[in-house]
Amino acid sequence: MLPVIVQHSEALATYIFALQLALYQPQIRHLLQIVDALIVCNQRKTLSDLSRLFHVSLDPKALADFFRESPWRVDLIGKPRKKFMLMKALELASQAGLPIKIMAGLDDSLGKKGKATKSLQAVDIHHNHNESSKKKQSWSNGYVYVELHVQIGPFSFLFDTRLYLREKKVRQLNRERSKDHRLQYRSKYNLAREMLIELKELARRVPSLRLV
Repeated sequence: MLPVIVQHSEALATYIFALQLALYQPQIRHLLQIVDALIVCNQRKTLSDLSRLFHVSLDPKALADFFRESPWRVDLIGKPRKKFMLMKALELASQAGLPIKIMAGLDDSLGKKGKATKSLQAVDIHHNHNESSKKKQSWSNGYVYVELHVQIGPFSFLFDTRLYLREKKVRQLNRERSKDHRLQYRSKYNLAREMLIELKELARRVPSLRLV
């Protein structure tokens, strides 16, 4: 694989810095590297493959440590991103003279994994709606997530995704966790409701908005 990234995309760097994330400078650097590589990578997106895309070779372990050991939480990136995207969509809609109205769409999706994939905690056997029929039900090895899309006029973006774990899977994972780090089962309905509540709280801060 030939290196393709000599310097970071200016548009990507502008976007990430506009979020004003509460991360240390090395964390920001790792985030830029990972996102930039994910955008241009057309092959398997392993950390080793992503690290090879850079003209200056990176240590895949350093990228892995960004996820495993670096002291940051998902909401430190997620919340500023969601707020920024909502405000930007509203700004564009206002500049275009469009009605200020938010439309929210929910969906659940299955990400299939190979049958040999057993070690990833999120991977489980799930019902595959797309491949099932009235005569035969289909089950696939993979992960399931619920996602919320937001649209304001012609402007749309992915607001959030939440990983879904079956209740049996949650009990299984909790056997290996301490009491302070145990998971709580959430149905798809509850995951969807949590995202809608968060969207509603953000929308409340903007006057003349209506959720559909």
